[in-house]
Amino acid sequence: MIIKGEIGKSIQIITSFDMSAYTSLYIEAVPPSGRENVKQFTASLGQALTNVTLEDGTVIASVPVNQSMKYTTLLASDLDEIGTWTCVGVYINTNAGHHYKSLPTVINVLDD
Repeated sequence: MIIKGEIGKSIQIITSFDMSAYTSLYIEAVPPSGRENVKQFTASLGQALTNVTLEDGTVIASVPVNQSMKYTTLLASDLDEIGTWTCVGVYINTNAGHHYKSLPTVINVLDD
């Protein structure tokens, strides 16, 4: 759960591909108001995760660090709309010519 304008909250994206050779990682966050207001947050490799429950109830036993990216909110304006945000992790490796996107992750931002 994230409160509108909250600072220090992590957005974590799980991917199905190895991102260890990245040249750029970022998260595209589409607010409830729509795609014309999309935000991009520079991400870093996340952390190894265990027993992750997805939105559909599926449980993943483990996610290696190179298949997870995260961004921690820095500004009150990062997640500044109440409602459902759709976030996609973007992996770019310009050396190998790779550009991948994760499946969407939904984040609910609540009013304080």
